Amino acid sequence: MNSKSNLILTPSILEFSDSAHFFAEFVKINKNQSHPISGRQISRQLNWPASLIVDIIKKRKPLTPQRAGEFARFFELNSMEFERLISISLMETG
Repeated sequence: MNSKSNLILTPSILEFSDSAHFFAEFVKINKNQSHPISGRQISRQLNWPASLIVDIIKKRKPLTPQRAGEFARFFELNSMEFERLISISLMETG
């Protein structure tokens, strides 16, 4: 797991084949912390619409390559994870 801070954890995108399951796990592990953080709070930190993470999880909206890049940079994903997240976003929007 990667971490931007001690408060927000990110599961490895390499373990997932779509953004919905990745973000569902992302929200789940961050709700189970001693200082829980919601998907809306994370969206705000990324300057995304408040409901975007929930919309991605519920497959109402796709993860765009632009948003995938923003997420990867914000959480400092390594190059392999960055490429995997971009690849998934391209498959979902393409």
